[in-house]
This record gives sequence, C-alpha cells and structure tokens, in this order.
Amino acid sequence: MTPIIPHHGLFGRREWRLGPIRQSYFHRIDRAIAGRGHPIIAAGVHPTSSVEKRARQLKQQVVEQFEAMQLDERGILIAHSMGGLDARFALSQLGLSRYVKTLGTIATPHRGSPYADWLVRNVGDRFGLLKAA
Repeated sequence: MTPIIPHHGLFGRREWRLGPIRQSYFHRIDRAIAGRGHPIIAAGVHPTSSVEKRARQLKQQVVEQFEAMQLDERGILIAHSMGGLDARFALSQLGLSRYVKTLGTIATPHRGSPYADWLVRNVGDRFGLLKAA
C-alpha cells in the first residue's frame, strides 16, 4: 500500500501529550488511513523554525522511516498550513521527491500571509517566535 506522510503546520507537533492522554496532530485521520492498510510516516519538525530548517528535518525523518520500514513505493505527503511550505521546499530543493510522488496541501499560504506580515511589522518578535531555533 502507498505510504502516507502527514505533516503538521506552524506551532504543531506530531503528537500532543497531557499525562496519559495522547492526541496526534491529525486527530483520527491518520488512524483511519492506517486502518485501511497504509503505512503512516509521521514527521515532527520544530514548531516555529524556518521553512528551510523544517524542510531539512522533514526530509531526514521521512528518509529514516522509509529505510526502517523498508518501503519501496513513493508516498503521498499531506501537509497542513506552513507544513505545505516545508514540503514544497523539501521536494523542490532537497530531493524529497525520491520518496514522495504527490503533495496535497491544506490551507497552505503559498502566496504568503498578509496576517503574518502584519504581525512582523506591528508586533515584531516580542515573544521570541521568529528565531531560527
């Protein structure tokens, strides 16, 4: 079966934990896909780093998991929000296309974000969120 690679957006994590409670970023979607027999390759990149750094982390984790699972079919990458920018960079600049045949993005700001621009101009980095980490 085709591997599915869900990828989170800004401030996201592969999984949220609160004591014994665990919740994946994609909630029940990843479990439903896995339940249909598709291998799930979930990456967890830095929640607020640059697109380039997050893309490099994404590629590294996808490659490691493909090798560990001994997968021979390229996967489908499903990316949310900023994760779509990471995925696009990893595919076009870092060679992730060797492992991914299709990219689907959900609510990705491919042409930029006026709201993010406004925040940078008017709020700046008061909370340390814009560091390259």
